Amino acid sequence: MPTLLRLEWRHVRRDLAFWLATLLLVAALIYGLANGLAWTRFQASTIRQAETLAAERLAAARTDAAKFDQAPPANLSPNLDPRDTRGFEFNYLRRFAVLPQAPAAALAVGQSDLLPSLHRVTYRPRDSFLHNYEIENPLRLMLGRFDATFVALYLLPLAVIVIAHGLLARERAGGTLALLQAQPLSLTRWLAARFFLRGGILLGVFAVATWAGWLGLGGAPSALGAVTVWLALVLAYGAFWFALAWFVASHSTSASGSALSLAATWLFFVILFPAGLNLALTQLYPPPSRAAFQDELREGTDDASRRGSQLLAQYLEDHPELAPAGKPGNENDFFRVRFAVNAEVERLAAPLRAAFTAQLGRQQTAIEHLRWLSPTLVLHHESLVLAGTDRARHQRWLAAIGDLHTRTVDFFAPRLLRSANFRDYDQVPALDFREPPPQRIAFLAALAALLIPASALLLLSGRRVGL
Repeated sequence: MPTLLRLEWRHVRRDLAFWLATLLLVAALIYGLANGLAWTRFQASTIRQAETLAAERLAAARTDAAKFDQAPPANLSPNLDPRDTRGFEFNYLRRFAVLPQAPAAALAVGQSDLLPSLHRVTYRPRDSFLHNYEIENPLRLMLGRFDATFVALYLLPLAVIVIAHGLLARERAGGTLALLQAQPLSLTRWLAARFFLRGGILLGVFAVATWAGWLGLGGAPSALGAVTVWLALVLAYGAFWFALAWFVASHSTSASGSALSLAATWLFFVILFPAGLNLALTQLYPPPSRAAFQDELREGTDDASRRGSQLLAQYLEDHPELAPAGKPGNENDFFRVRFAVNAEVERLAAPLRAAFTAQLGRQQTAIEHLRWLSPTLVLHHESLVLAGTDRARHQRWLAAIGDLHTRTVDFFAPRLLRSANFRDYDQVPALDFREPPPQRIAFLAALAALLIPASALLLLSGRRVGL
């Protein structure tokens, strides 16, 4: 085998298509890493600004409260007074629920450019802050961002096709296959040398470029472990495509036929199957109409606003412990009425929002089970999980925000309704979002889902060309 590899290396050195495909793949990988890291830096900067703003406003509340205690200003509106619950919540409280970045977030942007990673949580209805999005080019959001996972999923198989589609078919077309079979060397060993050398160089260069690009472009050294796990899956994915190229080559009589078969397989696994699965699940588990949701919510909000005083009276009747002592005539106070209206709107929105969540959960469950049918979906899913940009993690974060919103309402309800003197700056609820422990079994299952088909294809190919 070493002699075969040395002889084959002479051919590889003169193979312009091989080196051009390798160079373009590495260039795309470096650009993808740079793009991903630039996006994560932008996200990190936005999160830092939000946290700085929250800290500054809290410090301002403490400073202004102390100043107003010493020299109470004349005609100070309660909406601007940090000593009043209304003023603190309205003018000083800037509390953000942040989705923390995973160490390897730059590898797969996923839908993190589409789904917000921070929300300013208030006691108002959830839909007042859950659907606030930044202004962005819709075409860019539709296409997504170019990252390292995109290179691995789409471009790595194309590079393999360019390199390996004609390694056996050219010999058949040129009439030299019979001469090779007449040599004291099995055709399987000769093919193994050809595929192993080219695959080893391409995937080895890809691995080195990933590590070097991550460190050279400013990626965190502490994330190299996650990067290496991702790289192991990508190399297994590349091995699958080389095994597939060997299998197709063993059945094709021409290089063009081999290239066409591999291109059709790439089109099915990478484009058609994921798109078709998404379309089928959307039809099977259709989410409720967003327009109908907004219409129902708008009508409910308008009706609740018209019945504000009535809702407040009913709310205080159901919660007499929250009624302002000695202030029976304050039922028409703006903040108290608005609080009762918000409670009614949240009650109306809860089942509508639950319907969306339920259908999305059914879609995600189906994808979890069906992703094993496609190596592309296996790698895509595990890449998003490693990068922390998967939909399941985002849903867990939204559930934590829902819990925070409930605790926020419970915290401010007695204080707003009673107009209590507010000093509980350190007791405002905070987000409680906990990451689940890493699941090594999931990584091993994904690795097996890539390597087992590759091994089966190699076995079938070996029987085809003859062991």
